[in-house]
Amino acid sequence: MRRTLRLTLRDAQERLHGRRWLSAALPLFAAILGCAGLLHAAAHATPLVGHSQTQARRAGPTPSADASPAGATLEEPTFLEGFTSTYTIAKQILLYGQDTLSLTRVTDMRDVDIADYEMRSLALYRPYTEDGPLGNRPVVLFVHGGAWVDGYRSDFQFVARSFTGELGWVTVVIDYRLTSDQVFLADGYCPDHATCETNEISRTKAAWYPDNIRDVAAAFEWTRDNVATHGGHPDQIFVLGHSAGAHLSALFATHPDYAATLRPDIRGLISMSGAFDLKGLGSNEVYEATWATAVNQTFVGGFTDTAALDEASPATYVPTEMGLPPFYILYAETDLPGLTVQNIDFVNLLTTHGITLTYDRLEGYGHVSEMAAIKSITETPTSLIIDFVSSILWPHRTHLPLVLKAGD
Repeated sequence: MRRTLRLTLRDAQERLHGRRWLSAALPLFAAILGCAGLLHAAAHATPLVGHSQTQARRAGPTPSADASPAGATLEEPTFLEGFTSTYTIAKQILLYGQDTLSLTRVTDMRDVDIADYEMRSLALYRPYTEDGPLGNRPVVLFVHGGAWVDGYRSDFQFVARSFTGELGWVTVVIDYRLTSDQVFLADGYCPDHATCETNEISRTKAAWYPDNIRDVAAAFEWTRDNVATHGGHPDQIFVLGHSAGAHLSALFATHPDYAATLRPDIRGLISMSGAFDLKGLGSNEVYEATWATAVNQTFVGGFTDTAALDEASPATYVPTEMGLPPFYILYAETDLPGLTVQNIDFVNLLTTHGITLTYDRLEGYGHVSEMAAIKSITETPTSLIIDFVSSILWPHRTHLPLVLKAGD
């Protein structure tokens, strides 16, 4: 077991003297909201650089349209093009299940392409060789960030480049309902942008917590039950989340609602710069100024509803009698206000209760760059995640660390 993590001088100053960062807080929240766009641009700026690459062959078999039991295919599979990878990647868009309690189709007034859009959908990326599709592969289910209010699966296609294109694993990138006050139910008042614009009084905000975590759980359940049909191994599903997606992933892995039904099927949980104690995001002026807009749009009572924030905090459920999957906690050297403290405190909480975990501080990376790095198999964050997955699936193999572990 590793020794307790200590705050660096900079971390301690951030915790104790948040006021000195206050002037930067609101611009930082603007950066959070723009994170998906920045990642999309970064991921598509250069072709993938990987190991032992060959040009993906497009003359091989046509990708098969595997129909799910519920007939949930939204788009037929197509091969991805425009970059070099070891394996050819076939992408298919699928529906992962209706919420019987509410409408899940939305119109986003910030995005001209999002109207009458199904949020309970996912992109599944399957590896192919020239002999056909691969099967029985490890699965990475990715939950994106964006302060709970922003981001779509199409922004994160690059996640499949390393895991599917280079390793031959199945990658699943999900949408979940966003809590933005600019995203509305695609009902009769808001089926498209023009109609929605004229119904400002009658239109309905699309989601609040816990709609998002329910969607994450539903996406995982669908993946577990159907991924074998699409080339994945249902007993080898790893959940990877970044930022708000890391919070939702960790909450899914710890919340008692899923302890008996879904948690046992999580082979490993990988959290990149997540939040684990939501009340802590408002514990000083700079934290509150940074996160209040997102928290107010996600929780009906904002920071004032401490009971709701506790209920939505992974730290609330540690320790647990049901046990937890192996955790891998990563956070950036230059992370957003509050997240360094959140990650160190959660690592120490898990360690105190003897829960199996691995953790790393990503030296030289920031909140956006750590995520953008996943597009390349040679980047440190990607290599570390691969090592973590491999250590669980193939524990007797030798893995050489690329960097020193945090706390060593």
